Order: sequence, then C-alpha cells, then structure tokens
Amino acid sequence: MNSEEVGRAASLLADADRAHGHIAALPDGLHPGSPGEAMTIQAHVVALSGETVAGWKVATTPDGVSTWGAIYGRDVLASPAKLEAGRMPMRGVEGEVAFRFVHDLPARPAAYSRQEIEAALTAFPAIEIVDSRFESYAETPAPDRLADRMSKVGCCCC
Repeated sequence: MNSEEVGRAASLLADADRAHGHIAALPDGLHPGSPGEAMTIQAHVVALSGETVAGWKVATTPDGVSTWGAIYGRDVLASPAKLEAGRMPMRGVEGEVAFRFVHDLPARPAAYSRQEIEAALTAFPAIEIVDSRFESYAETPAPDRLADRMSKVGCCCC
C-alpha cells in the first residue's frame, strides 16, 4: 500500500470511531495485505484520533508476527463500569490478564532479563470490551480488524 491508500483507510476508520459509527468494509484497494500494512494503518488511525494511548492489546499471529491494538485512555474504565449499549453494539467482552508497569524500563542497548521485566510488572484481571468499526465483525478479514485497533473499544480494570 502507498501512503495515500494508508491515509484513506485510516481516515475511514478514524471517522467511524469518532462518530461511534460503522462502515461496511474498507473499499477495494485499501485492504491491508499483511500485518505490517495493518499496523501502519492502525498507527495512522491513532495519530488521526488525537487520543492518548493508555495501553495495548498484544497478540501473535499464527505465523509468529507480534501485533498490537491501541487502547485509548478515554476507554479505560474503572470497575464496576457501565457503558451505553449504543457505544458497543457488538457487546463483546473477553477476560484478560493485564499487566501494568510499576516502574519504567528505559531504552538501553542490552535486552532486559526476564527477572528485570517480571520485577517491573504487576498482573491483574481485566475485561476487554470488543467492538468494531465494521458493520460485520465476522465477515471482516483479520488484517482489516487489526488495522481497526484489533477491534478494541475499551478495557475495564478490575
């Protein structure tokens, strides 16, 4: 995909998100052909949103490619949480194990050891709120859903 196509796809998704609306599909020629292209679109969606990213949903594809979906600060909810049904018509939820950094791990030339990483994190239960900017989640190709911030609406921290 060229930068114009990435920008057009990102604009469609960002506009749908702002309006709490949906699109039928990305138009022909704007579908990401790889996880890398989907992540590039997603980065543009986040930039267009003007939102603060408070966290990330992280996953690995069957091919071993690491992917992520941005969770906006406005969508991190304290438990117990209530949402308007219109905000998440799909009404999808997933139980998750979330991690919070208790202290920074600054960039450095050497990789951090497992013990250093474990000491910097605390685990806690969370409920992921799943929805899509696409009218039909089930009929939307996985790379398109990845470009759509992995179909995130929010996260409720327990």
